[in-house]
Amino acid sequence: MQCDTELVLIELRRERAATLMAEAKGLLEGRVRGGPGVIMQSLELDPGNREARELRQTVQRELQRRIVGPRIAALAAKGSEALPRDG
Repeated sequence: MQCDTELVLIELRRERAATLMAEAKGLLEGRVRGGPGVIMQSLELDPGNREARELRQTVQRELQRRIVGPRIAALAAKGSEALPRDG
């Protein structure tokens, strides 16, 4: 009986993890900032979920790109302004 209950619990966790993954994918398409929390919840429920781990990496790369991109652009503009102009 306990084994049956454990199997049901595992299945419910996997279903909830799948639901959270669908939500995370929607967040990724719309706004990335909410995605990591949902993905972490999914991984807590189903630590072996390869798709969740891959999506977590994708979200982390996108967040990094959004943070670093403007910095690079600002530094490039500052460098261009500092270069002597011909003419």
